[in-house]
Amino acid sequence: MYNSKNRNEFLGIDIGSSAIKAIKLKVVDSGIQLTDHGCVTFPTPAIKDGKIIDRKSIVDALKSIKFLFSAEKQPENVCVSIPGVSTTTRFARLPEFSYREFNKLLNSEAQTYCDPEKYTFSAKLLNEKEPDFSEANPVTKKCVMLLMAEKSMLGEYAETLQESGISCANFSVDILASVKAFESACKKHAEGEENTGIIHVGAQTTNISVVKSGILIFTRSMQNDEEKISPEKISFEARRSFDYFLEQSRESKISRIILSGGPSSDEVFRQSIGKNLGIAIELGNPLEEIEITASDKAGIISNIYQFPVAIGLALISVHAATITRLNSGFF
Repeated sequence: MYNSKNRNEFLGIDIGSSAIKAIKLKVVDSGIQLTDHGCVTFPTPAIKDGKIIDRKSIVDALKSIKFLFSAEKQPENVCVSIPGVSTTTRFARLPEFSYREFNKLLNSEAQTYCDPEKYTFSAKLLNEKEPDFSEANPVTKKCVMLLMAEKSMLGEYAETLQESGISCANFSVDILASVKAFESACKKHAEGEENTGIIHVGAQTTNISVVKSGILIFTRSMQNDEEKISPEKISFEARRSFDYFLEQSRESKISRIILSGGPSSDEVFRQSIGKNLGIAIELGNPLEEIEITASDKAGIISNIYQFPVAIGLALISVHAATITRLNSGFF
């Protein structure tokens, strides 16, 4: 049975349609270390359209990742992914508020998008202060991202984890995790107020996001073609998404694009997307500020393109103070 004991260790578990990827991070005085990892593929897709269709394969895969169930020094914090296509994401700008008013305002805002009887919702505060210049007298507002997920879907994921022996996990959206994985890269290489596009290509879905000064300001999920992941299709949808963002936000351009996910390791795939979008593509590196202490360091580095969501999930647990949860267990 899963047993939490060690508070400075953090697990990220990415349950994808074709595989499970898991990462263990440890916080030490010098920073963050990656101490273990695992990846197990499914014989056939276990998730479709964001819903679990083969619980047994997921349970068996989780049980086969030994470091999740070692007898000693279990991490207290576990974060598991749920698909972005199964959630609703909205950005809202709320008037200046006190902590006591926060939940009341967010509950009111979330109820304009979903039925609180059927959905769980949480929020992430994206910035502290942002003037609203659309009004005659600019009013300081706070920018908040609302996350909404069906309670039945979260319950199904929780039951699957409990069947495998994991009973104390939190959940986060794969979109947030992929952005979190490259937060350091976005901040480190950002020039002024430039916009960075992040395209994460999974087996069934692609997440397209825009980050400015390390803050997520736009995101969209799309289903991939079942037979083939085409760089032309990814480029087309990315262009549509970026154009929509630029038109709505009045930003000038996307300055750089970070590509991650399985196909990103293919140089031809990267070059095709870069040519179609007219922007140089960077291969995402989620380990810029993480030290690898795991025994299979070479194996992790050579397959790092598979693990950004799992790494991001573990980092979300490390930096959980940046998330305000209205309903326990969902980031």
